Amino acid sequence: MTEITFKQFIKLMERRGMESNDLCRQFRGKFDEPREFFNRVWQGRYADVVIPYRSVVQFYTKELRLQTILDERKRGRRRSEIIGDFQGTFSPPIG
Repeated sequence: MTEITFKQFIKLMERRGMESNDLCRQFRGKFDEPREFFNRVWQGRYADVVIPYRSVVQFYTKELRLQTILDERKRGRRRSEIIGDFQGTFSPPIG
């Protein structure tokens, strides 16, 4: 499993326009106290701590792929070229 730090997570979520409350709703019921967890992430005091929840790491990976596709499309690359860059890096490509 890929190791993602709080700092990496918050940087991407800010780029994606997500806030702590959005993530609390997204992860309600997936692990204990998501509000407390995401509030700690947003505080920035634990920037170098690795995220312990597999569901959060999987969510980060999906959002990173989506953001990369959006960024590359802005540069004029086709989706098939972009997906090819991810082969073997992450889980199976997006549909």
